[in-house]
Amino acid sequence: MSFFAIFSLISSTFSFGMKKCRMLSNVVPLVGQILRGSIAVVLRHQKYVVDALQIATCKYVKCETLYTADKKLAEVAEAENVASVLLGRP
Repeated sequence: MSFFAIFSLISSTFSFGMKKCRMLSNVVPLVGQILRGSIAVVLRHQKYVVDALQIATCKYVKCETLYTADKKLAEVAEAENVASVLLGRP
């Protein structure tokens, strides 16, 4: 398989994945309630702020499930009563 065929395959797969992600996601404005919630998650679980923001945002918009490839993030989400699905390795 040539470089261009491989590149084309990767590009089309990435493009499909991005379209699928856009269908599943929305942009949520960063409001005070999310910031306060993320600070609470950081203090309770010693997680990075970006991880805590994901959990706090899920709680704010009342999402059904947080999909992540980060096992520790999934565990913290569950501890914060946010259902999570661990993606990645079988």
